[in-house]
Amino acid sequence: MPRTPRKVARNPSRRPDGPRTHVHHVHVTDDEYSLIGTLSALAGMKMSHYVRCRSLTPPIMRTGEAEPGDCGALDELSARLNPHMKAANMELKKNGGNETAASMRAVAAAAALVLGFEESGWRPAPLPAAAGAPAGGRGPGSGKSARVSASGFLDDLGRFSAAKARDEALALLRRDRTGIVAAVSGGLPVGTLVAAANSALRLAYGGRQVRVTAADVRTILGDDVRASAAGGRSRRGGGQARTRRVFLIVNGPESAEFRSHRETAGMRMAAYVRRCCIQGPPVCVPPANLDAYVRLSRLTSNLTQLSFRVEGGARAAVRSARKRVGSFRLGLLGIGW
Repeated sequence: MPRTPRKVARNPSRRPDGPRTHVHHVHVTDDEYSLIGTLSALAGMKMSHYVRCRSLTPPIMRTGEAEPGDCGALDELSARLNPHMKAANMELKKNGGNETAASMRAVAAAAALVLGFEESGWRPAPLPAAAGAPAGGRGPGSGKSARVSASGFLDDLGRFSAAKARDEALALLRRDRTGIVAAVSGGLPVGTLVAAANSALRLAYGGRQVRVTAADVRTILGDDVRASAAGGRSRRGGGQARTRRVFLIVNGPESAEFRSHRETAGMRMAAYVRRCCIQGPPVCVPPANLDAYVRLSRLTSNLTQLSFRVEGGARAAVRSARKRVGSFRLGLLGIGW
C-alpha cells in the first residue's frame, strides 16, 4: 500500500529544507558546559535545541552603514591635504624641527584647504539605525520547546504569572549553583551571566518579561566568590582545558546562515557558538564602516598636527573640522555621536 501524504508529513526527517545532517563539534570547558546546561534549562529546551537557536542568532549591528557621499567628501579632503602636510613635515625634519619658509607655505596651503572645507558647510547625514537581532534569539517562544505551552504558569484564563516563573528560574539557578560558582570564579562577569539568564527566560516565555537580577545571583553565589558586575572578557578559569563538547546540528540552509553570521562578526565557528550560547550574540559594526574608520585616521592625524601649526582664525577652523571628523569616525563605530 503506497504511503499517504499524511504519513510523509509526520516523518520528522523530511523537513522542508532537508534533514539536519551538518554536525559541528564545539569544545567547551566543564564550567562552560555546565553553564550552557543551566541556560538551556532556563529556556525550557534540550541543550542541542538551545545551542542551535542561539547559534543561528545574527550578530547585533551597532549602527547602520554610513552614506558613501559622506566618506567620499572626507576622502577627497584627505587626499588633497596629505601632500601638503607631508611636504611640511619633511621640511621640518630637514631643519631640525625649525619652521622654514617652505614648510610655512605648505602649512598655509593645507589651512586654506581646511578653511574651504569648513565654508562648504559639510555635515554628515545621520547614520541609519541598525537592524538588531531579536533579544530572545531565533524564534523566541516558538515550537514545542517553549515552556509557556506546557507549564502551569498559564492558568485556565490564559493569564501569565511572572512571579511563579521567576521563582522557578531561581530554583533552577540554585540547583546548578556549582556550575555558576565555577563560571564566575573563572572570570565570567555577573552582569554577563544575568543578561544571558534573562535572555534565555525571554526565549522560554515567548518574549514575556521574566527577570532575575544581579542581587539574586549574588545571593545564590554567597561568599564562595568575589563577584563583580563589571564588564570584561570572560576567560577560562583554573587553566581548564576544553575537553567537553556541545553539538550544533543544522541542515544545509541553516549551515549557510550560520556561516554568514560568524563571517559578519569576524569570528571562528567555535568562538561564535560559545559567545552566543553564554553571552548572547556579538555586537559589531558594518565592515564598510570599519574600513572608513581606518582610512580616515590619516585625516584626523593631519588635522591634529595642523591645529598646532596655524594661528588665529585658521586654528579655530582646523579644530572645528578635526572635532567634526573625529565625531564622524566615532559614529562609524556607533559610539556617542
